[in-house]
Amino acid sequence: MTRTWSARGTGCGLVLLGMFSFLGTARALDGGGAVERTASAGVLAWALAAAILAAGTAITIALLREQLPDLPRSAAHAPAESPPDGLGAALAAAVRAGDARHIHAVACLFDLASRGHVQFELRDPERPKDVAAWSVRRARTPGEHASWERPVLAAVSAYPGEATAANVVWATLRARFGDFRAAVREDLHDRGDMDPAAGDRRRPFHVLALTAALLGAGGFAVAAAVIPSIGPAALAPAAACAMVAPIALAAATAVRGHTRQGALQASAVQAFRSALRSHTQRRAVLDADRFERCFAYAVALGLATDWMHAARRAKLAPPAWFGGPRSTTVPLAALEAQLVAAGTIEKKSASSAGAGA
Repeated sequence: MTRTWSARGTGCGLVLLGMFSFLGTARALDGGGAVERTASAGVLAWALAAAILAAGTAITIALLREQLPDLPRSAAHAPAESPPDGLGAALAAAVRAGDARHIHAVACLFDLASRGHVQFELRDPERPKDVAAWSVRRARTPGEHASWERPVLAAVSAYPGEATAANVVWATLRARFGDFRAAVREDLHDRGDMDPAAGDRRRPFHVLALTAALLGAGGFAVAAAVIPSIGPAALAPAAACAMVAPIALAAATAVRGHTRQGALQASAVQAFRSALRSHTQRRAVLDADRFERCFAYAVALGLATDWMHAARRAKLAPPAWFGGPRSTTVPLAALEAQLVAAGTIEKKSASSAGAGA
């Protein structure tokens, strides 16, 4: 880290010296006005711009090598047919994304339903595609739940055995998302998948971006004074500084806060997502067991639309936990309506899938 900061300071010092040298040359030009010296000043401006851009990029790459986890080559897994051990749908997707998302909370509810902790009940058999015709009941199941599952269960009901209209559940789940996200973040930190000091690891990139932006602003001020004698080339050094800033900020987004363990887990989840996606291709046939077993994972990993399209092509019924004994008679469009209400797929996608069925 000390070497990187020293390299950055040296680079910034050279940039400043180059700018002052450039300014001195420009002032001399104003006094002499020689065409040859004007051309040499233009070349100096472009050379300085290239040096600034190269130095900024080199510093950014050095910071990335220092801050990103050192992963073995085997971390790039081939598609895997099962998720990493011990990772449910919501937690697996959160590890991959580096944080909790709303679709992870939705997937958590479906995961709880598949495990028997929540029941989707059709109150009005005449309107299965109407979200309001469904209720979600919290089952009377024993055992402790994970901290990030509790806000999801609370969105259904405060007490086991009670039921709430499905449309109310989806609205409450959005309102309680902050509690879900906080619990997921704490669990990821406790597991050692995410680094609580990730913000500190991104700070050098932000400092570099701010430094480049300030140098760019100063460079444009200098260019405004000397552009009559040098021409558009006077803007090149300032423009190069301005380009370094977004490069550094973009690099900061690559530091997602994973520890080495978390990065390996995220890679494994990505491999599982690739396998799920392969089952949604037109030539693939999605079987009922896989559709039900991996449904919550598909929702959590952003594949809900493709998963439902594949289920329609295979003419599958909703999972057994959706509708209870009536699940074989409930249309798949009823489950799609719940996904639309939950905000995991767009209404247009569900409509087009229904039209093509």
